[in-house]
Amino acid sequence: MREVITGKRCSRDPAVLLVTYHFPPVNTVGVHRPVALARHLFEKNWQVTVLTARPNERQRCDPLLAWGLESRIRVVRTPSPDLPAIAAGILKGRRRTQRQAPSRKADQAQQPASDRPPSMLRRFVDWASWWLHVPDSVSGWFVPAVGAGLREIRKRRPDVLFATGPPWTALVVGATLSFVTGVPLVADFRDPWHGSPWHPIPYAAHRAFRGWLEARVVRIARRITCAWEGIERLMRERYPRRGRHIATVLNGFDVDKMDAIAPSRRNGDCCTLIHIGNFYMHRSPEPLFDGLRRVRDRHPEARGRLRVALVGGERYGNRPLADLADAYGVADMVRCVGPRPHRESLGMLKGADAALLFGQSGSKALASVPGKVYEYIGAGKPVLAVGAGEEALQIMRRGGCRVWAVPADAPDSLADALRSILADYRRGTLRCRGDETLRYEFSQARMAEHLESTLRQAMTPRR
Repeated sequence: MREVITGKRCSRDPAVLLVTYHFPPVNTVGVHRPVALARHLFEKNWQVTVLTARPNERQRCDPLLAWGLESRIRVVRTPSPDLPAIAAGILKGRRRTQRQAPSRKADQAQQPASDRPPSMLRRFVDWASWWLHVPDSVSGWFVPAVGAGLREIRKRRPDVLFATGPPWTALVVGATLSFVTGVPLVADFRDPWHGSPWHPIPYAAHRAFRGWLEARVVRIARRITCAWEGIERLMRERYPRRGRHIATVLNGFDVDKMDAIAPSRRNGDCCTLIHIGNFYMHRSPEPLFDGLRRVRDRHPEARGRLRVALVGGERYGNRPLADLADAYGVADMVRCVGPRPHRESLGMLKGADAALLFGQSGSKALASVPGKVYEYIGAGKPVLAVGAGEEALQIMRRGGCRVWAVPADAPDSLADALRSILADYRRGTLRCRGDETLRYEFSQARMAEHLESTLRQAMTPRR
């Protein structure tokens, strides 16, 4: 603990406890915001402790994500029992026992299971199992995290707590620690929580309880930060009395990492578009494949001059992306790279000619701002945005990106945009504005400065 003695007063550096479920080496989009904040606070002489979950075998890891940081801050990792998986295993064993028992009626045995209405017991089990997903599927982390957090606060009482979600269990942990100990809390919302279409819940009781949890977190928190303005508008409408304590702090990209990585290019003189991330729900690659097919049919020369690299998830639903591209007849124009370490992905982004952004077309999450938006700004890439929300488009344009925005249900418009990008590439005019001032405004350093300011505001005693 660093202390400064001035006369009879002894002051120490401010201390913060960061509560985040995901932290390196886990490689997921949610780690970049807390990592950037932890690094910035340490450099500003804060005492930083991170409360997080232990990585499990199903999570992708990248040891370089926070290289050197863990040796300078304190990281407390706790178990996180997978309650839904445990319950599923118990139920699976019970069903196996039932299948081994003789059937009670021959006609019941002959009736297809899909034709039989669910029994009262089955409906109750389904209803009860959903409680394991409130506030989310990592609810099993709550008890170990609260226990470890209370021990840490008892040993090294911080000046402020910072909890970030999703997963929303982290916010519930942070609010519980704040309520029990009196340490002020900053609650950080990187996505909408209650009512979000990302995680629909079929039962009214569960939805009501999740809404109550969100309201409780907002009430306990001294300050509320939001990762994009759409969340702030939603929170202000829902909690008007907390309006002056709610603010937007945009995400950002790591300037030092981005500038230090060399471009990686594999397609020679082809115009290459790259997408980094996964496809799921309404975020579908099919509009892109349809657009590629149309531009190839109308302009056959595009077959050998236009390429798409998909870095990240290799499936959409239950279908491999390679099979899906083959079904559209564009397998020779699409390269499915699969998951890659973050630094390697950034190198491929810097080596590409343009980037792809897919929005949540057809859902209320359409206005969301993915973290890759800031990396596209940092790499200075033109962007073809398919079904993206207006807020994401505005941020990229403010950051100096040249943007082609097309709806997800307009394949002809998408084909025209691809043709325009290819034409600019061949003319040598496919570029963005290179303004360092614009880049810095969307950097992680700038984001961390705003978050540090919010932490200091939360440390101010209530009037």
